[in-house]
Amino acid sequence: MISNVNIINLIKEKRPNLNEKSIKTYTSILNSISKQLKLKDVKDFNKTKEILEHLKDMPGAIRKTRLSALLVITGNDDYKKQMLEDINNYNKDKKNGNKNEKETNAWMTKEEIQKIFNSLKKRASVNYKKGDLKMNELQEIQDFVMLALFT
Repeated sequence: MISNVNIINLIKEKRPNLNEKSIKTYTSILNSISKQLKLKDVKDFNKTKEILEHLKDMPGAIRKTRLSALLVITGNDDYKKQMLEDINNYNKDKKNGNKNEKETNAWMTKEEIQKIFNSLKKRASVNYKKGDLKMNELQEIQDFVMLALFT
């Protein structure tokens, strides 16, 4: 197993000006890949075929971040090529307004929104007539106003 210290040192060596948050993120990503593929040494991150095969079913938006970490420590053009392809596809999807799987699953129907709107409207009307509001009652009025503005 590859130690975090080895990964951190390699990242700092390759990118001395990288901020601490990015170093932590890349270390976590690389540590995860190393555990999943049972890599023994940092040089094993150069096993591009095996690693790209491992990442192939991952959504491009997530894979591009993994590839970025791999690119930092290896400088490998195969990682760079796949990462740029993922970035281009991601940007095209966003430009065209396409939703990813997570966004699609979280998307609400017009009917679901209307149901929530009606419920909030009813509770907000009751709360609005009260004199002294508790924080959660004030929040319900605020939620209703926000939803009313966006629908």
